[in-house]
Amino acid sequence: MRVTEGITWVASCTQQFDATLSFFRDGLGLEVKSSGRAKVDTQFDRYAVFSMPNDVSYELLEPKPETRGKYVGPIVSFTVADLESALRELDERGVEWLTDVIDDNETWRWIYFRAPDGNAYQLQERRPE
Repeated sequence: MRVTEGITWVASCTQQFDATLSFFRDGLGLEVKSSGRAKVDTQFDRYAVFSMPNDVSYELLEPKPETRGKYVGPIVSFTVADLESALRELDERGVEWLTDVIDDNETWRWIYFRAPDGNAYQLQERRPE
């Protein structure tokens, strides 16, 4: 397995969604690229994606009650060329998967996992065009 594009997406979960959204938008001057109710990654209730000058997406997530506490701290996503191959390789290493593969049926496929440090991370793959 090889990380092919580096880190292109970072997210954080918050139970104080409105105040945190306001802080990043108004306090740090970040532009909201999209926001709304989660329709694909439904373990979250609301989301807001901020545009960053270096093309990395920063996403603010509001967990649903059943997901609270599952993701503590920022979630870093590593982009790989072949998600299925990466899954097989990490399965052999005993990685703890936190979700099944999530597919937006447009641009991305991704999965959350817990690394040995106890933190949640994500692997993602661009869908072939």
